[in-house]
Amino acid sequence: MPRPSGRHGLAESALGVNVSGPFHFGRGGPGGWWIIPEPEPEPEVHFIRDVEVAVPDLAGWRRERMASVPEGHRFEVAPDWGC
Repeated sequence: MPRPSGRHGLAESALGVNVSGPFHFGRGGPGGWWIIPEPEPEPEVHFIRDVEVAVPDLAGWRRERMASVPEGHRFEVAPDWGC
């Protein structure tokens, strides 16, 4: 897949900044979420191991459902929110 356009990257970055403050860091919001953008560590969500795989631009997991972020890029817990 080709790399995203500049506008796509700008939109992803702006959305990530706005969502991460209240949800990931708890600034002016509920906190309690892992908000992870595509480039770091590109969350590869495996619905069926190595068969059904999604790579969202931005994804969020409630920390009560996923206590820690996996070491690698393979996430086997489906996100609670994705974009």
